[in-house]
Amino acid sequence: MTSTNGTGLPPGAARDLVDLLRRLASGSGLSNASIAQKTGVSASYVSQILRGLKIPSPDVAARLVGALNGGERPELTARGLAEQAAEVRRYERARRAAEGNSRADVDSEATAVSLLLSLDAAHLALRRVADAPPGPGRTEAVLQAVAGTALYADRERVLVSAGPDVASAAEAAFLALVEIRNAVRAGASLPSEAYHLAYHPFAEAVWSFRQAIRASVGREPLTPAGLRRQDWSDVDRCSVCHRRFTTIDR
Repeated sequence: MTSTNGTGLPPGAARDLVDLLRRLASGSGLSNASIAQKTGVSASYVSQILRGLKIPSPDVAARLVGALNGGERPELTARGLAEQAAEVRRYERARRAAEGNSRADVDSEATAVSLLLSLDAAHLALRRVADAPPGPGRTEAVLQAVAGTALYADRERVLVSAGPDVASAAEAAFLALVEIRNAVRAGASLPSEAYHLAYHPFAEAVWSFRQAIRASVGREPLTPAGLRRQDWSDVDRCSVCHRRFTTIDR
């Protein structure tokens, strides 16, 4: 079962945005009425946002962060997450409108490849955060690492347009990336066991996603040996894990 983090929202842009706003609101000590007064919206609307029942527009999200003294970087992160959440909602509406329309013109292969690229971009951005010294801005940096890509929108495109096998493999890869994000947000550095315990399942899930795409377009499956690898997890190529396993074997 996918965790909703107490918001009723699955992993995605909307939940990341609500997490950010809830954390800032909790640290501010302001009441919903005070936040509403500073933001120009109603207190009931602020309450619905913080409970994950409503997702604010990009402008309102940025104003909320400003009212909570979050700073310029969190404002940009909140705006980006709100924009992605809005795009996801647009695709959800398009999916409902297209149900039963067999002539829907969607290039699912290109959409799946786009998600692969977004997964890679988000992972590289998270690696940069994990490689930086720990500090108070890590949570915002982690959120921005994902919000700065098209990950959430691309994920929604795949869930709307791809066949069941591709969509299932895509979601597994996405959730594996979420585990890396959670590990880095909790303080995992690149050489740490926590990071590698999250990374290697992600690497394997991404290759499974690639295989599902190939199968959907009638291509022969790839094998690790054919690409001069031992497996899809990258453990054999990982100097950190190699040292760890060598130590254990001794």
